[in-house]
Amino acid sequence: MEAMALLRPEEMQGLERITADIQFRGGNFDEAVAIAETVVSDTSDSVADLTWLGQLLTRSGDNARAISLYQRAVELAPTEASAWLALVSLQAADGKTDEAADTLAKATAALASPDRELVAAQGDEVLGRYDQAEGTLRQATTATDGDAIQAGQVLASFLIRRGRLDDAEQELQTIVNAPTQKNRDRPVKLWARRTLAELLADRGTYRELEKAIALIDENGSDGGGLSPEDMSLQIRLLAARLEPACWRQAIERLDDLEDLQPLSLQQKLLEAQLLEKLGRWDEARSAYISLIGTSNPPPQVFAALIEKLIAHDELTTASMWLDRLEQQAEDAPITLALTAKLAVAQDDRETAVEAAKGLMPTETLPDERLGELRNTAMLMEDLGFSKAADQLWQDFAARSVDGVLGRAEFLGRQQQTAEAFDLIDAAWDQLPLERILQSGVVIARNEGGASLSEPTVTRLDGWFTKARRVDPGSVTLALLEAEFRDLEGRSSDVEAIYRDLMARDDLAVTQKAIVANNLAFHLAKPDTIDEAAALIESAISELGPHPDLLDTRGLVSLVKGEAEKSVEDLEEAVLVPTAAKYLHLAQAQLAGQQVAAARRSLEQGKKLGLEPERLSRSDRARLEQVEAALAAPIGA
Repeated sequence: MEAMALLRPEEMQGLERITADIQFRGGNFDEAVAIAETVVSDTSDSVADLTWLGQLLTRSGDNARAISLYQRAVELAPTEASAWLALVSLQAADGKTDEAADTLAKATAALASPDRELVAAQGDEVLGRYDQAEGTLRQATTATDGDAIQAGQVLASFLIRRGRLDDAEQELQTIVNAPTQKNRDRPVKLWARRTLAELLADRGTYRELEKAIALIDENGSDGGGLSPEDMSLQIRLLAARLEPACWRQAIERLDDLEDLQPLSLQQKLLEAQLLEKLGRWDEARSAYISLIGTSNPPPQVFAALIEKLIAHDELTTASMWLDRLEQQAEDAPITLALTAKLAVAQDDRETAVEAAKGLMPTETLPDERLGELRNTAMLMEDLGFSKAADQLWQDFAARSVDGVLGRAEFLGRQQQTAEAFDLIDAAWDQLPLERILQSGVVIARNEGGASLSEPTVTRLDGWFTKARRVDPGSVTLALLEAEFRDLEGRSSDVEAIYRDLMARDDLAVTQKAIVANNLAFHLAKPDTIDEAAALIESAISELGPHPDLLDTRGLVSLVKGEAEKSVEDLEEAVLVPTAAKYLHLAQAQLAGQQVAAARRSLEQGKKLGLEPERLSRSDRARLEQVEAALAAPIGA
């Protein structure tokens, strides 16, 4: 006898419900409904069954039948708040606002407090009566019957949906600080800490991230340790940062999480990506290959491995895995892109061209897919197909403000400076002012030559004069102008701009820290080194060990004669690599008598586009010193 035949009827129903739920989670809504209808009828007396089937019907698009099920549910159980709210929400979503309003009135008459207030508020929100909803929720949070925390959760969620994040933070903090009076308060407080942590981390500063991580840690303060949900949230917040120190913490927590439960495919992929970013390539490669070998992964996992293999010049292995990817998704854009990248790395231009042709759009893309034009244009440029890239940038610029600036910067990289500036001038009134100046400085930096040309200086001078009239107090414009003056070689003007900004009392703490870093970088010279050191330490104390700040501190340490400390900071800084950072590291390694390492760093900088004409005056001087010391000039 087969094992399935041994199941009792009620057990078979349970199995079919599980199957329906699996189909539902997989997005197969019609299949889920068909299975559900074998165990639940429209005339069922079970409110739970009716609402479950109603949810499935809603997702499959059968709103009329779902509404009838919810109506039966509230008739059977008029005190079931979730059924009332589901009915109101579905009627409103179906455009039946008058019926929804009538249903809401019946619900508030049938329900007792606190369900009455919570359903009323959420129903008012669904109907667009936001002020009324908020008033009801705020009144509910003052209740003395022990349900204030639950009302606070609904209010905080409402405020987040309305985009009022500062107000939401206050409500969440109130929940976190409130005494736990009932067993059901604890999960709400756990939720509040997680939600507040996400809002804090979204502010972007390192200090707020530290507060967020500490807040989540409080969820394990009862001695039971953090739950997998809490650990997963910490991992996600840490991995999203730019500081390598955060990546290491994320890996540690992934290891801790794996002790509790198997990692998901996404978590395993994240671990491999973090290991690679930290320079632990052998471990990362093993993690990628292990992931591919054990979990039947989607094409994106193969693609991630292949891209990193190409980046690490392991072309034969990359080719092997690309063959596997082609078996899964032969004509997919990611497969074609990697085929082209690998072919370029192997000097196989014919194959690269053929693959690149397959990536070119064959029809006009809808507005919601405009980002694909940008991504493909950038890929074509990276592959060295500038004509194809320009065609895509032209299409993108014709349909998007972002495309105008993107094409202007592309033209700048192609040494077509005047054309790039003309393009921006022609669209000036359509473009955000700060974005215009940002693109202008990028274009100027890519102009080439020992110094900026007179036409470029004249054009940007005019732009900055015009911009200051429109927004004289903009911090961003001042920072961009300092960068422009540095490209001109006007060192005293750069210093004056930064000192003027530091003297202002209207800068946010983070803005002042950014200015302090920039001024410290500029003052990293023997006669101003003490001031530079104080400035960069103040910036790091506020913004944390961001790679750009570590780059500055590494240069300050180098000028102070602390080569070992300088190398330590700069090795961390290049984990978010730029050509200039590798130049700084090479200089520090030379100071520490690490000649072979310096040569490798210089070579890595060259791969990232280290060219004298694209450097600031100070970095140009550093490059000359490093080249002289290594007797290996760029291009030799």
